[in-house]
Parts: sequence; C-alpha cells; structure tokens
Amino acid sequence: PAAAAPAAAPAPAPASGPLSLAAQVGQKMFFDKALSGSGQMSCASCHDPAHAYAPANDLAVQLGGPRLDQPGTRAVPSLRYKEFTPAYADLLDNPDGISAPGPGGGFTWDGRANTLAEQARVPLLNAAEMANASPADVVRKLQAASYAPLIAQAFGAHVFDNPDTAFASAVQALQAYQLEDTSFHPYSSKFDRYASNKLGGNLSPAEVRGLKVFTDPSTGNCASCHYQGAGLNGSSALFTDFSYEAIGVPRNAAIAANA
Repeated sequence: PAAAAPAAAPAPAPASGPLSLAAQVGQKMFFDKALSGSGQMSCASCHDPAHAYAPANDLAVQLGGPRLDQPGTRAVPSLRYKEFTPAYADLLDNPDGISAPGPGGGFTWDGRANTLAEQARVPLLNAAEMANASPADVVRKLQAASYAPLIAQAFGAHVFDNPDTAFASAVQALQAYQLEDTSFHPYSSKFDRYASNKLGGNLSPAEVRGLKVFTDPSTGNCASCHYQGAGLNGSSALFTDFSYEAIGVPRNAAIAANA
C-alpha cells in the first residue's frame, strides 16, 4: 500500500548534557500535534523516536493534510545522523578524494534545504503534511501552547511581536533539539564501537573480510559511494558521500504523485 495514517552549512557537533532553552522548545514542538492543520499530526508522527526517528510502518508514503487523507510524495527518512550534512552544492567535493565532484548535500531527498531549520519549514507548511496555511498560522498555535512562556524565555519577551521572526525562531528551536539530543545521533552500532575502539567493538573474522571487500577499490568498492572514513569535524562514519546518484530505480506506481 502507498499510504497510511501517520503512525546549511555543516552543523556543530552534537552536545551532551542538558538541552538549551531553544532545544527544550524544539522538543515540545516536535511532539505537539496541535501544530498541525489536522490537530492530529506532530513531527514525531512520521519521525518516531522508537523507530530511529523514521515512520513506525513500512509504507511508501504517509498521509497528512487537514483531514489526514493527503498522500505524501516521497518516503519519510530517518532524522538520525544529520548533524554533519553539508549544504547543497552542484559540485560537492567527494570525501573519498577519488570520485569526481557532483551534486550533493542539503536536506530532503533533493537537497533543497541547507539546514535542519530550513528543512523544518517544509512539513510545517506542506499541504499534504502538517498543512499550516502560513508561518503566521504556526505562530498563532505556538502563542496558544502551554510552553509559550518557555519560547519567550528562550527567544525574548517580544518574540511573538513579529510572526516572521517568531517562525524563524521556532524552526531554529527544532534544529537545536535535533542537534543537541543525543538520541538523534547515538553512534552505538557495532561498527561505531569497532571504529572508536570501544569495549565490545571487535568485528568477527567474516565481518573483517566483508569490510575489506567494502573498502577495496579492486573488489566491492562500496565505499566509493558509501564513504565510511572519518567524517567532518571528527564525526563517526556515516556511510555516505552526500551525493545524488541516479541508479535507475523505477517509480513506485502505488504512490499517487507518480501517476
């Protein structure tokens, strides 16, 4: 089935410890269904923390809109490990130092948003997602929220005086939450433990052989696209070079937008 009800520049490295005031606002917003046109969808409806901040189902697209009956046009991605995504560039340098530069970077499936804050605008205002009529519509809902005083504490007592400024602060808050909360980037896989020499991170002999095939240009050469070397600012391996590749996957006919 195609759909069902919703179950910038490189960002700074994730912080540990208590969330900033801005991130606390973002956390409240992330789970607030009142910020949608339907009153039944939050960011977490499609980006479920219990499912790696991805949908809780395996459907191609989710339903949203004012009545939760509008199918989306693309699959909802996980929001994990986004902190080192570079801004979009037509000729993004490939980190492996071998592949030619090409289109890459940015958020959403086409790189149209350069920061997580820019990305947050998309679902809030998309008619098939959270379906707010305008940024001012979102701001009115935030003013009525129980955590409105926290917003004023984080962004100033006059934050709501200008709707455009208030909306910009709101999407910055969502970005801060995703950057600061470590559940968005746990780096706790077996490979992460192996790469950082943490206890229990040893790979099996078969896994070591697989890793050699993965990285060797004369065999699998998977790493030429799924780069697993040290990332930006000392990040753990993300297995991507952030580039866009046309690999010939056919359109999914079950998605209405593909008709």
